[in-house]
Amino acid sequence: MVRPVHRPGELPVTADASNPRTLLTTPERLVSVVVGLWMVVGLFLDGWAHDNAKPESFFTPWHGVLYSGFAASATAAILVAMRARSGVRPWPADLPAGHGLTLVALGVFAAGAVGDLVWHETLGIEVGVEALLSPTHLLLLAGGLAALSAPVRAAWWSDPFTPSFRSFAPTVLALALLTSLAGFFLLYMSPYVNDAAGAAFTRSPGVVHDHPSTD
Repeated sequence: MVRPVHRPGELPVTADASNPRTLLTTPERLVSVVVGLWMVVGLFLDGWAHDNAKPESFFTPWHGVLYSGFAASATAAILVAMRARSGVRPWPADLPAGHGLTLVALGVFAAGAVGDLVWHETLGIEVGVEALLSPTHLLLLAGGLAALSAPVRAAWWSDPFTPSFRSFAPTVLALALLTSLAGFFLLYMSPYVNDAAGAAFTRSPGVVHDHPSTD
């Protein structure tokens, strides 16, 4: 059995013997983190706009940041797939380990984006927590989580080794992005955003219940 050769502290260039595919390189994983951060910043800007009653439509600056980040992420992922093409094996077999899931996740995100456009144009803009948990937004969440996890999955596929800070940093940063994304979608349940856990539950007369902090 031929084992991959790599410098101490660097990712090996292939996975284990049962799946002799290449892995994302450290620069490729770092690019994944950068474009992922771009998307997450757009997401938090969109959340800020909802919470501060900014003009609502699909075509907003914060959506522009989010979806331009997605375009950059998709471009980077496609370039990785193109560089991996050997012309010897079937194209899926040439993809770095786990990269097929990344491409599928970006496709799911794209479907969610198109669905979100149709949803907003036909049904309008959601209010309160419904804006967070609409079907199209949950589809965007699923695609985003899987796409952002690419550096983590690359580290998971690698042989046991002692990483250098440089090679492991993208994995830690990707975990931070995944945590921030999960936190964004679960923030409305946090006891730190209101005092519901320590107060009696009373509905304010005449107030439409459109946000968890209304009551």
